[in-house]
Amino acid sequence: MAYKFPLALFADPSVISGHAQQLADLLNIPLISDPRGYQVFFNLTPNHLELIAHEENNKKPSSLRVDFTTPGNLRRVKNPHKELLIQAIKIRKKIPATVVDATGGLGRDAFLLAAAGCKVDVFEQNHFIGALLADGLKRAALAPQTARVCNRITLHIQNTVEHIGELCPPPEVVYLDPMFPERDKSAKVKQNLRILRYIEGDQGEDRELFAAVWAIKPRKIVVKRPLKRAPLCEIRPTYTLKGKAVRFDVYIPASFTKDSTPCLNSKC
Repeated sequence: MAYKFPLALFADPSVISGHAQQLADLLNIPLISDPRGYQVFFNLTPNHLELIAHEENNKKPSSLRVDFTTPGNLRRVKNPHKELLIQAIKIRKKIPATVVDATGGLGRDAFLLAAAGCKVDVFEQNHFIGALLADGLKRAALAPQTARVCNRITLHIQNTVEHIGELCPPPEVVYLDPMFPERDKSAKVKQNLRILRYIEGDQGEDRELFAAVWAIKPRKIVVKRPLKRAPLCEIRPTYTLKGKAVRFDVYIPASFTKDSTPCLNSKC
């Protein structure tokens, strides 16, 4: 993948050097002793991994890390069944046992799905974002209030298109959020969006992703979309649940006849 700025890993002196070097090797970036001169770099402390970005309009550097133990996240997952996403994934009014979040990102929706009781396989093909998500899940697994939810989540830092078919048995529901990351109006999300742009790289084609998901024949495919945007790949969903800013397009592959099954080949 191509990135806008050179990246490196800076480790706090209290971090075990072997652990820091192992992470740098995994991310294929240099381990540095001085972050000066880097506009964007990873900062590894004994407590967390974070991404630091020096932005032109901000005097102070911005930082991003995954933390599922914040009060805001705990409030969100306290009553997950009230969330529209959870309503969208239900099969005959029941929570499915297995769900794949095929576009994991920072893991907020995957965590919500797990809080609702699903066993969740999360795919994130960007190894930089995957490292932040893995760090957040590792810390959340040690916190009493989030450990049980984390036990239901399996992270795959892999290309979804290439590896989703390896899951056995296949999931009941696949969730896609091609609008990643979430675009709500909060300042924190806008900051996260800005910082993530430094490390996003090429996210691949929506049509290829949709085709790979359709091929494993889940009972449902749920796609998150901005409220007024066209359906993913211009394919009309079976039905839609609408919120104030986003909607969830729901596809039930079994309900499509041979003649109505969408063509997801790139030549269509």
